[in-house]
Amino acid sequence: MMKIGDDDTAFRALPQASQKFWSIFETDIKTPICSALLRHYKSYLSEKLTLIFGPAPIESTVADEEFRHLRGIVQCRTTGSRMGPHVDKATSLFTFLFYFASDESLRPFGTIFYEAPNLEALTERYRANRGIRAWFPNNDDLAALNLRPAPPIEFQRNRLVSYANLPYSLHGAATDAAAVRFSMQSFCDLPLRISMPLFEGWRDPISPNGLYRGDT
Repeated sequence: MMKIGDDDTAFRALPQASQKFWSIFETDIKTPICSALLRHYKSYLSEKLTLIFGPAPIESTVADEEFRHLRGIVQCRTTGSRMGPHVDKATSLFTFLFYFASDESLRPFGTIFYEAPNLEALTERYRANRGIRAWFPNNDDLAALNLRPAPPIEFQRNRLVSYANLPYSLHGAATDAAAVRFSMQSFCDLPLRISMPLFEGWRDPISPNGLYRGDT
């Protein structure tokens, strides 16, 4: 995994031409796409917060420029890689990925979404987790939720995949292709004035005290 930026050791290890490519991709391609996606997914804000915290968790309107567009993360998956069903970080409104497919052998190995027959039970377990980072349901959760996988999205070159990050947006990934599977993932996070009070006391393993403090 590599975060796009000079503070990431994997990024700094790239040749200068590769660093330039990812930097331009971040500013000239990803950023305007994120802004366009926000116009679509902003309508899910109320639903997301109501599912987690109950009715009317916020009263004021939120301007587009308040949302935080996080930098891209380049992911590499090799033959046999598996990522089980999970929901992305709690403070993001939506997630989007770019697929970089080197050949057709990767086509069957895109993102896998899961359907939960009982959304109320799923949401209750999500709330009980109270964790900021990705929620991976444990074995007991998985047995109780009886998740049903949808056919994987085809992993095609230059494909953009996006989804609202709601408590029931369970998804995963797997690849058995010989070719390396590259993708770039990014999040659009809630404004801190909303996330800080609402998620106060939620666990965050990257925080020094183990509790959420606004870290991305």
